[in-house]
Amino acid sequence: MSPDQSDPDTTSAESDLPSFKTISQSLGKPRKELLTTFLESGRSVMNTAQLREHTTVARGSTLHHLEKLVEWGLVVEEDGREYHGRGGRDARTWALTDRGEQFCADHLGAPLSEFVSPEDVAELNAEVTEAMERVSEIENDLAAVLEAVADIGESTGYISNETATGLRKKSQRRN
Repeated sequence: MSPDQSDPDTTSAESDLPSFKTISQSLGKPRKELLTTFLESGRSVMNTAQLREHTTVARGSTLHHLEKLVEWGLVVEEDGREYHGRGGRDARTWALTDRGEQFCADHLGAPLSEFVSPEDVAELNAEVTEAMERVSEIENDLAAVLEAVADIGESTGYISNETATGLRKKSQRRN
């Protein structure tokens, strides 16, 4: 049963929470980014500094958005703080709740991006290199075809000298 449906075991505090539909309509990019960061990181608890590092949410509004997620029951502030290695006060810590995990599964789908391994990056680079080589071969083939069309068209009189010259210029730009 989804949290949007009536559940006799739901506490009064849970019944005061907005529906997933309402949350989804009010979510916005910053809050979606924060929720996605929990999913992508694979960590059950993250501190404010870590969340800021992995999102584009404005520094001054991160806490505001996290507190709204707490209000909606999607995130909970953990007891204690963590040293984040940058001096100053220890950072507040946050965790995705079961309700938050359910909301993400139902309304966010897969994370917006995936953390990729160095092996994945190397494989993608190899594929890009191969694709670039194929494009280069196609460009060379096209240049040869343009030259041939210019030569044949000009020699048979089907195209003007001006058009043939234009085709030859295009073929030279591709080399």
